Amino acid sequence: MSHNIRAGTLVLFVAILTATLMQSYFDVLSILSGNLLNLTTYEGPLILKLGKDLVYFSILMAIVHHAWEHDYRIVHGQSLAIFLIVAILVSLSAHFNGIFVAGIGLRWFFPFLLFLLMSRWIQRTDRETAAALLVLGAVLCLAAQVVQLFMMPPVFGEVLPGVPARVPGIFIAPNSTAFFGCATASLVAALTGVRHRAFKASLALSVVITALSQSGTGVVVNLVLLLWMLCREDVARFVGVSVPLILLVFVNLNLITGRDNYVEVSGGERVQVLAKIFFEASYEAFNFGSYTNAANLRSANPEEARAVDSLIASWIGNFGVLSLPVAVLAISLFVLQTRGLNRRAVYPSLFVGLLFAPTTIIFEAFPMNLFIAFGLWVGAYRVSS
Repeated sequence: MSHNIRAGTLVLFVAILTATLMQSYFDVLSILSGNLLNLTTYEGPLILKLGKDLVYFSILMAIVHHAWEHDYRIVHGQSLAIFLIVAILVSLSAHFNGIFVAGIGLRWFFPFLLFLLMSRWIQRTDRETAAALLVLGAVLCLAAQVVQLFMMPPVFGEVLPGVPARVPGIFIAPNSTAFFGCATASLVAALTGVRHRAFKASLALSVVITALSQSGTGVVVNLVLLLWMLCREDVARFVGVSVPLILLVFVNLNLITGRDNYVEVSGGERVQVLAKIFFEASYEAFNFGSYTNAANLRSANPEEARAVDSLIASWIGNFGVLSLPVAVLAISLFVLQTRGLNRRAVYPSLFVGLLFAPTTIIFEAFPMNLFIAFGLWVGAYRVSS
């Protein structure tokens, strides 16, 4: 059985890493060739973009098979209620917006669906094998960034004469690169504990990856993970140390990231988008799928495009008036299923998810969405270190 678990873990994480490398391959190659950055088109084979969907579907089938084989329920009261709500919202969206937008909504929801179902299945992971493969993924991302420092044109400007700023590694967006580094470190922490050398290696890699991507969110999240490790997972000590340090870093992010007006521009624009979506969609129930990157990119009319740039805005836009009930159901499901377990080991993944939620649609950020979901469940079931 141990051999089967190790082999399954190897297949799972190799598949995730392969899909990650392939989905942005042609976009990154285009940038390296000197072409302008274009987030609205894709020149490569569509099958490469569908790699992550194949991974999602394979995980769902594995979860169902494991539950069938070991005779346990994967759908509980809260998750069943969420599925019924989504079914209603999909039906309404299909009527008002068309089948395609409703389908985009289901694709947006799929990683969250997996999170609701995977609690027992993911415990079969061989933790040492998974941690080693995650560190390897971070090394590959950093290697790609180093190559880009010498070969990439200044798509995001120059940090020094002849040296491009914000190199994105194996992703097209630098913020996604920092998110990948942080999510990787948080999952390794959940798998092995913060004192393990694998976590320390992954955190060091994440810090360098974030520095090269110049992500303000990444800087804050890496600091949080570092302080959590140094405070030995003591919540009271962590809060006392981290709050003043994080505030100090936040007000100096322009200087730290080397980006002009970063906080005002990046943060201010996202607040405006969130406020707009809250007032136009929080009382509705028929826009499921409309508030996604995929729906935004397919809009031929710029006036109809909805530039959603955070999970919070996307959540409110897609779930509408049911945003809060769905959130309460999901939180209660996780709290009840982890009662009496090692919740301290959940914090790294929780930190990463909560802090990147205001700047990223996490459900659409592969494989980071899986890493956070995995980390929340495997961390809770890890024996305290």
